[in-house]
Amino acid sequence: MKNIYLISMFTLREAFSRKIIITFAGISTFVLLLFLAVFLSFDTGVLDFKFSTNGMVYSPGYTLAEKIQALVSIPIFGGTLLLSIFSASGFIPHLLEKGNIDLFLSKPVKRYELLTGKFFGGILMVFLNIAYLVIGLWLLSGIKFGYWNFSFLLTIPITTFAFSVLYALMILTGIITQSSLLAMMLTYLIYFVLSPVLALREQIAFITGSSFLENFLNMMFYITPRITELADQNARIAEKLPVDNWEAFINCGIFGVVVYGISVYIFNKKDF
Repeated sequence: MKNIYLISMFTLREAFSRKIIITFAGISTFVLLLFLAVFLSFDTGVLDFKFSTNGMVYSPGYTLAEKIQALVSIPIFGGTLLLSIFSASGFIPHLLEKGNIDLFLSKPVKRYELLTGKFFGGILMVFLNIAYLVIGLWLLSGIKFGYWNFSFLLTIPITTFAFSVLYALMILTGIITQSSLLAMMLTYLIYFVLSPVLALREQIAFITGSSFLENFLNMMFYITPRITELADQNARIAEKLPVDNWEAFINCGIFGVVVYGISVYIFNKKDF
């Protein structure tokens, strides 16, 4: 566990040295300042009144804040994953470069510890950036509207979970190809193309009328991560609506575990 922790911290320092975290923080700060400017120019005087029904307090300001948080949870989820995939795609190929991998393997560290440290280090990097942005927006909307929606904070673990699933795929691709570009492009392909298409598989099958295409899309639907559906559930939770598709979480979790397990197996067998 100590080796995993040390390598995770090393990965985090690598992200700092490559200005990844600083860039993330800069973008997040710009977004927060933008929302601050909007909120300061917004007159909420007409929304300040409250009324109570069955012990529940309601306010137009609360409703507006809730809708804003639900709305921004969508671009936060997508934008964070977009930047995170780009930023983390080079971690494994850089590790496998001649000299770097020799140095790490010369240390008293097991290969699975090395890979797991890189895995958790990348996840920690993304978690910190997401937390900064989401907590900042939560504080701004809470101070402005007096509405403290703790469900909105669940965007942090859900988005981090989605990234961890895609990061497992990037690790596997990076180990096999040692190419950050291929790892990034394959992950983007699954996230931005395949996942949205599979979410519409029933409509596509109905329009085409092809039983072969329907079976193929159904097969792909069950063996690839349902990131699009996960994004939908994230928006529902941010709006304090109940989860109505736990399969998306289970599917992504199983995919991530299986793909990461394959990555560890190949990494242990690989000759450097």
